[in-house]
Amino acid sequence: MYASKSLDSSGMLCKGASNESLMTELLRCGVRMDSINIMLLAPLAHIAWANGVLKKGQKRDILEILVENGIAIESVQFETVQEWIHHNPGMDLFRKWKDYIGALRRFASAEALRSFQDITIERAYQVAFAAGGYLGHSCLSRAQEQAIQELRTAFID
Repeated sequence: MYASKSLDSSGMLCKGASNESLMTELLRCGVRMDSINIMLLAPLAHIAWANGVLKKGQKRDILEILVENGIAIESVQFETVQEWIHHNPGMDLFRKWKDYIGALRRFASAEALRSFQDITIERAYQVAFAAGGYLGHSCLSRAQEQAIQELRTAFID
């Protein structure tokens, strides 16, 4: 169903040299590795459910994005997102994520926050298009545009 992919021991969604500095900074700020992964994953649920419904094929596409970004199918992170796309976690998850980002803004450098925002927004667009865009076309619905703007705003409020 999903392509197999080799992972590092953390199973992180955040890979690459510039992203490693982000991970180092977040860990320095006292953020636990499992929290970092959830912080990277929670916005995906917010975007996926922006239109209020997900079809089976769209759910599959979103899970494939996880695998493409280094999340092992057997991992807790994969199972968590799988639960979120089968049962809408609602705004409560997004509010908690936003609060966490607000707290992080007090401790992390501007560079780390910018990197985290870039990763978040890039993946949000991937999920928005996997979630069908608007009426099945490769464009965003107003709800998806608003959800992505809410993600951006969380980093600057």
